[in-house]
Amino acid sequence: MYVEKCDCILITETWLNEDIVNGLLDPKSHYNIVRKDRSGGRGGGVCALVKKCYGIVPINADEKFSKLDVLGFDFVHCRPIIRIILVYRPPYYDTTAKLYAQLLLDYLIDHSAGGQAHLIVGDFNLPYIHWHHGISIGHLQLNK
Repeated sequence: MYVEKCDCILITETWLNEDIVNGLLDPKSHYNIVRKDRSGGRGGGVCALVKKCYGIVPINADEKFSKLDVLGFDFVHCRPIIRIILVYRPPYYDTTAKLYAQLLLDYLIDHSAGGQAHLIVGDFNLPYIHWHHGISIGHLQLNK
């Protein structure tokens, strides 16, 4: 990241936890670090590193979204303000996944309103979506 001089780095499935301090991620302290470590278990998590020359404001999400691997922040020194939402969706396809998807949708609805531009990125682990045609083929694959 120091060689390429990246302005913004977005990472999914970080596996970070409270024992890994931000100074280990950015020893030269060139970046503001926003992260959401997975609560209760290993794996998952999301992290954003944004050069300190850019003004950002992290989004404070309600406690009801604490089980999600998602974070958001606003670039505030540009017009329009740009909101980045970074998502990691675990790769499971059961009842829990359906509840996770609904909670994620609620988060996106709650945090994507307003006059700013939005960029929603991440790893959604949706292999049964045929992106070119905009259809889901999951029910065909799962019923075979």
